[in-house]
Amino acid sequence: MELQERVLRRRRAVGGGIAGVTVGAVILASALVPTAANALDTANPNDPAVAQGQIIQLPATLLGGLDIAALGHTLTSNPAAPGSELGGLDVGLLEALAIDVGTLNVPLLTDGTGPGLLRLGDLGAAQSFSSSPTQTQSIASSGTITTGGAIDTGAIDGGVNPGTLELTDLFDQLAVAGLTDAVLDQASVGIGALASRAESNAAAATSQYRIADLNLDLHSNLVAGLSGTLASAIQGTVTPVSGLAGPGGALTALVTTLVSTINAIPDVPLLAAFTATGGTVGIAGLDTVGQTVTTQVLQTPIENSTGSVLVDLGTGTVSVDLAKILVETGAGADLNTLPANTPVLSATTISAIQQGITSALTGTHPNSLNGKVSTILKSTLDALQVTLTVGVDLTVPLTGTPLVSGDVTVRGSLAQFAGTATPVPTVTTDITLAGLNIGVLLNPVVSAVTNAVATTTGPLVNTALNSVIPLVQPALAALTGPVLTTLDPVLQGVLSDLVDITINEQPATGDIPGDSFTVRALAVDLLPAVGGGVSLDLGSSTVKVCGCGGRGDRCGCHCAGGNRPRGDGLGVGREHRGHRAGDCTGRRSGRHRRSHHDGWRRRVHALLSDPRRRRPRRRLHGHSDSRRRHRHGHHRGHGRSSGRCRTGCAGGHEPRHLRNQLAREHSGVGAADGARRRREHRRP
Repeated sequence: MELQERVLRRRRAVGGGIAGVTVGAVILASALVPTAANALDTANPNDPAVAQGQIIQLPATLLGGLDIAALGHTLTSNPAAPGSELGGLDVGLLEALAIDVGTLNVPLLTDGTGPGLLRLGDLGAAQSFSSSPTQTQSIASSGTITTGGAIDTGAIDGGVNPGTLELTDLFDQLAVAGLTDAVLDQASVGIGALASRAESNAAAATSQYRIADLNLDLHSNLVAGLSGTLASAIQGTVTPVSGLAGPGGALTALVTTLVSTINAIPDVPLLAAFTATGGTVGIAGLDTVGQTVTTQVLQTPIENSTGSVLVDLGTGTVSVDLAKILVETGAGADLNTLPANTPVLSATTISAIQQGITSALTGTHPNSLNGKVSTILKSTLDALQVTLTVGVDLTVPLTGTPLVSGDVTVRGSLAQFAGTATPVPTVTTDITLAGLNIGVLLNPVVSAVTNAVATTTGPLVNTALNSVIPLVQPALAALTGPVLTTLDPVLQGVLSDLVDITINEQPATGDIPGDSFTVRALAVDLLPAVGGGVSLDLGSSTVKVCGCGGRGDRCGCHCAGGNRPRGDGLGVGREHRGHRAGDCTGRRSGRHRRSHHDGWRRRVHALLSDPRRRRPRRRLHGHSDSRRRHRHGHHRGHGRSSGRCRTGCAGGHEPRHLRNQLAREHSGVGAADGARRRREHRRP
């Protein structure tokens, strides 16, 4: 629905003073909650592998007890609830949900005619998907997806019913009511079908997102006011053409020439003598050129040179194609190949919007205001019809007795009189006289007109027409300059405080406890400058897996490496390679302290792999290699006598079960040889 058709709701009382949320009547019984709630109840976010799809995500404090399954959430985990699960929105429940944004309590959903934040459009049919088939694999997706969890590219690109994020009701929260009433009083974001997908396994995490389109619609009474002053400004530029019919004008001079031509026609003996009685000049429609041009200009929006910003002067609506703006500002090649965490309404984007409006109003390209006015004005002036009328009396030669009176009329467009269009103006008369060949009267007039268009009148008329267009730009600048001076700072201040939007958001900390990875198609923060704002995210997918490379029997999957992305962070099919240091592969990190057993294990591996070594020549873990000294508490390297070292060993000797395990696992070393070496290792 066009922005100008929406009901202006800024002054409407939509609530307030209500903490948290309002859920109409009571929360319905669990039977009405989507089936994904079953998995939500049984899945364990602390499991080694977890997947979560979220169509709409809101802070939990705003849900007022509403089951998150109604927001299109699915959750699976391995081993608790591996899934897969497919969920959707419970629109019935969401229609009863209202949330607090600032001091405003507003419904979450709207149908576009009443208050509310979000008109779903294609998003109403969105789904979420999650699956955790193993402890080293998780898949999550949300939005317009297939039943198998893949992004449905065809359905997204073919979407015809975009959703709308309505922001008008939030203006009052910015405490700039005076500015917004007069300058910028409505705003909404059009959101096409979208989706995200994330997949993680022990070796890599990948993510994708897709958005059909993204638009920003604004309404400004200041811009709408231009339509009321445009006609008079345009009318003021046609003075050179008006002068053609005034005293000393080229068309007035042509009438004088025609009068002289008619008076010079010889008498027709015994039949008629010709006398011109004067003439007039008329240019039809000249006095309403300004309104005529304005009417045509207002039929379609003006735009900047790239078409990313459209300004409808008839309604005061500014429509911004944010996808094009992001490309123009260098954010990416297109809307669906943007880097991770691309801000939409950044200072750069808002500046580009301002420049786009300026370009539309002051540029000279064909679809700018200047370009459209100039083109339409020129064609309008060229088409204006000019009528020259000369009165003629016919009398009896010698006696002067009146016979008949009438007019000789010359008609044509201004372009024809300027000689830039063919044919030449036509010459007609309403005079008839029995026995008179009327050509005697008309032929001299036709010759005079043809000659004048080619030599005198034509060049003068053409000069007048061409002198109008240079007057257009300064005339329009006098109108648009004050509008832009007022509008620009309001745009910069209001938009940045009204909403913060991020495409392909990949937060540093995922949504699932532990080392998870999250991708969102669209992250929205409402009123970010008011109390930290309220997040309203669309199309979130989160995954976490065990990072042990499948060796869960050894480490128990107590860590979850392998999910933090690396590389350039692009959101489409970018692989985030490698484990985070400290995963269960034994790599060191601050999150996983190396135990005494870890060091012992590595060193004994080295010992057993070299059959030439008879006994160790260096201390293990900084300890004496003497068990006797361990027993007596002489624990070198710790600066004190202790029966237990700081790395956790008891007396410093190696655990028997680990020694035996390593001996069994180590290939190429015989059991007897291994036993001998262990005895040598324990000798004082």
